[in-house]
Amino acid sequence: MITHKINDSYSKLLLVGAVAIYTVQLVGNVGMIVGFFPMTNMPLPFISYGLMPVLLNAFLIGIVLSIYRRKDLIATTTFHSNN
Repeated sequence: MITHKINDSYSKLLLVGAVAIYTVQLVGNVGMIVGFFPMTNMPLPFISYGLMPVLLNAFLIGIVLSIYRRKDLIATTTFHSNN
């Protein structure tokens, strides 16, 4: 939803990367439970505990919220020459 409202391509890439990380974790865990993938130690987003999964989730959600907060800022650093 957020990527349609953002005009900056770098911000869109950051959002797509965050969504890709969560999608891989979610699909991997569901695949392990169903039996498609072998059982490995992959944290489930927002449910697993431990220092690194919690920090990764907090960092990625912080990036997404920061991008969404700055979506309406327009670069006003254009220079006009009167020569």
